[in-house]
Amino acid sequence: MFKSVLTCGRFHLRKPTLLEFKRFRFKKKWATKLKEKPHSSLALEHFDTFYKPVYGEAWPSIRVALMSQQKYSALVNNYSDWEESCSRLESLGAKNIIQTAQHTSVNKLLKTSKQEPDELLGAGRNVGLESEHWNLQDHAATKTKFDNTSFQPSKSNLPSKELKHSGNDLIDPLSLNPDTNLSEFMPVDKVYSEKEILKMAEVELSMFEPRDIQVSTVTSIPPTLPEELRIYAFNKGDVSTFPAPKLDSTNLVSYYLLDAASILPVIALDLHPHDSVLDLCAAPGGKTLATLQLVSADYLTCNDVSTARLRRLKEVLKWYHPHYSNIDILQRDARQMHECLYSKVLVDVPCNTDRHVVLEDENNLFKPSRVNERLELPRRQKDLLIAGIQCCKPGGSVVYSTCTLSPAQNDGVIQAVVEEIWQQSSIDIVIQDLSWMASKFRNTFKFHRNCRHGQLVLPCLTANFGPMYFSKITRIK
Repeated sequence: MFKSVLTCGRFHLRKPTLLEFKRFRFKKKWATKLKEKPHSSLALEHFDTFYKPVYGEAWPSIRVALMSQQKYSALVNNYSDWEESCSRLESLGAKNIIQTAQHTSVNKLLKTSKQEPDELLGAGRNVGLESEHWNLQDHAATKTKFDNTSFQPSKSNLPSKELKHSGNDLIDPLSLNPDTNLSEFMPVDKVYSEKEILKMAEVELSMFEPRDIQVSTVTSIPPTLPEELRIYAFNKGDVSTFPAPKLDSTNLVSYYLLDAASILPVIALDLHPHDSVLDLCAAPGGKTLATLQLVSADYLTCNDVSTARLRRLKEVLKWYHPHYSNIDILQRDARQMHECLYSKVLVDVPCNTDRHVVLEDENNLFKPSRVNERLELPRRQKDLLIAGIQCCKPGGSVVYSTCTLSPAQNDGVIQAVVEEIWQQSSIDIVIQDLSWMASKFRNTFKFHRNCRHGQLVLPCLTANFGPMYFSKITRIK
């Protein structure tokens, strides 16, 4: 701004005039609408805030894996020419992960585990109650287990009736004497905007505070892995991809590409050919196809509330199963289903879908206009799981699963469901210990070690499957 002037062969600086000052002044002009952050960036910021404290040093690796190419596997269709399909997949260098898990020896498992053999193979883990072994075949014992037990929630979990006024805290009018004059109290210092209230709600619903709950986690003899389930994946560190599946000589598609971790909830159900199975949130159909490899179509019921998703499910079944018309397909709000008709129930609930939201802006749950929908997810997941338990016959099992790393939507939902079941119904349930699955499949997946009520597959670059959380509940009565 200061101009130089040539005087007698020398340069001198002179102070600019007022007019010259105005020439260099400018006013920043704001656009009518500033460019918003991509929804995928909003999702990543959310995960950095709430996942990093949970997963600690593992978070950077998980974060990179989420944003990298997902690893797929091939689920062989037993109704096609499966022998030809298996031969073709093996020629590509893929391995059958079920066979790999079957070959995992107990001796090797004991050497690599820090647990004692008795603890690893037979001891039950009891959460919030005295240590006790359960025998699920002893119906008399399980039926009367908690008949004389009253559930006593901790005072810290109950709504407070006495809120003191301190600083910015609000006064609860319900805790005041009816004759109290509210004008005697000073007004609050701050009024929160709707945006701030939504932000506080998001923080509250994204946090999970583990509590002791009145339910036992039981350990039973691990079932035999189903040989009929043929799923092929490349070894850890191998980023090869499978060719697109095609019709074979049976006029059916030979295999289905999906995340291999999606098979684990189906394995956890321990399905048998004549089990009556309900897939409560069936679309788009990957877990449904896996179920059909083990259960007759006549014993399978698929439900989804979305017309578009059901259309996609029917299209998948048409190309993979010769008797898909025998499958009972429903379009109902699963939260309203209470018929106690099924021996096995799969509850694969809508969730954050972590991989999708960090990579795609389309249909992204972190879009600002969808914040209320996202905040409602834990409540919706809880209601869906309760409906699944109500649809399950006594002695049957329910598997709950998500594809998110969110502790609030994983262990947090199991905790909330158990508390509500014990307080508001006569249903008896226990949680099954699935640590044997983490041991069997450790050569294929990376598991999180700190889940309380289930198992969680963590994404990593060498085995970029998941995230996939699953928990198994057995209904006693």
